[in-house]
Amino acid sequence: MESPSYKLYYYVDPNFQKNPPTPLHKDLQFVQLPNFAVAKRFGEPVDENIIPSEIFALKGSLNGTFWDTPAGGGGPVTVASYAKPDDIANRINEAIIWFNYTNNY
Repeated sequence: MESPSYKLYYYVDPNFQKNPPTPLHKDLQFVQLPNFAVAKRFGEPVDENIIPSEIFALKGSLNGTFWDTPAGGGGPVTVASYAKPDDIANRINEAIIWFNYTNNY
């Protein structure tokens, strides 16, 4: 689902990926995300002030690695949150950089 400020993705379990269930809402659609990701976990509440610094830290951690080269093929950046927005304790958030990577590393 999508709003002017974000897109929402749902994970489809591997058991259902070859023959996924039909979405019940008209605005839900299946997308194919890149096949590889590098992620950085953080625990602060997600807002527009923290997201840029977490993405910058993730990109900085890739400096000098294969993933920082054109061959690494870095793609879109996603921020994922695995807790209710009002749940301050036990938050799991991730900044994710997606890669389409087909060669053996």
